[in-house]
Amino acid sequence: MEGASNHKVERVRGLRKWVLLAHPWSFPASVSPAVVAGSYAYCLYRTGGVDTLNWVHGILAVIGVVFFHAAGNILGDYHDFLNGVDLKEKSDRVRPIAKGYFTPKSALLYGCSMLLTGILLGLYLMMRTGLPLLFIGLVGVLSATLYYKFKYVALGDLMIFICYGLAIALGTVYVMTGQLVWAVLPVSAPLGLLIVAILHANNTRDIEQDRSAG
Repeated sequence: MEGASNHKVERVRGLRKWVLLAHPWSFPASVSPAVVAGSYAYCLYRTGGVDTLNWVHGILAVIGVVFFHAAGNILGDYHDFLNGVDLKEKSDRVRPIAKGYFTPKSALLYGCSMLLTGILLGLYLMMRTGLPLLFIGLVGVLSATLYYKFKYVALGDLMIFICYGLAIALGTVYVMTGQLVWAVLPVSAPLGLLIVAILHANNTRDIEQDRSAG
C-alpha cells in the first residue's frame, strides 16, 4: 500500500511539471478574447445580424486557442533557455527547463505536440467553415512559434496585440457565424491592450535578468 501511495505521489509530481511548463495561469489572456467574441456573436444572432450560430465551433475554437497558447509558452521557454535568458539561479520564476525538470528536446517535443493539436483543430474548423480561417490561423502559428524572435527585437507587444486583440476574436466569430465580422475588432482591441499591459508588467519584472542575458 505504501509503495502504491509513493507511486501516486510521483505520478502527480510528474503531471505537475507538464502543467507548469504550459503556464496555465496565463490561459485567461487568450480565452478572454474568445469568450468576448462568442458573446458578441450571440448578440448578433439574437438581433438578427447573422442567421446561424454554432456553439460547438465556438467551444472548439476556445480549445484550439488554449493549445496554441500552451505551445507558445512552452516553445518560448525552450528558446529562452537556449539563448541563456532563463537561468535557474537568477530568478524565482517557474522555469521547468532551467530547473532540469525537462530536457530541451523533451520540451521541444511537448511544445510541438501542443502546436500540432491546435493546428489539427484549426484545419477541422476550416473545413467546416471556410478558407479565411487559414489566414487567421497563420497568425496563431506565427505567434506560437516566432514570438521569441519578435520580443528580442522589441516587436513582441505588436505580435501579442495582433494575435490576442484581433485574430482570436475575428476567428472565433467567424467559426461561430460563418462570416467575417470586422465590427468585432473594436470590441476586442481594448482587451488586447489590457493583455499587452500585463505583458509589460512581466517584462518589467524580468528587465534586469533579460539585460544580463543580452
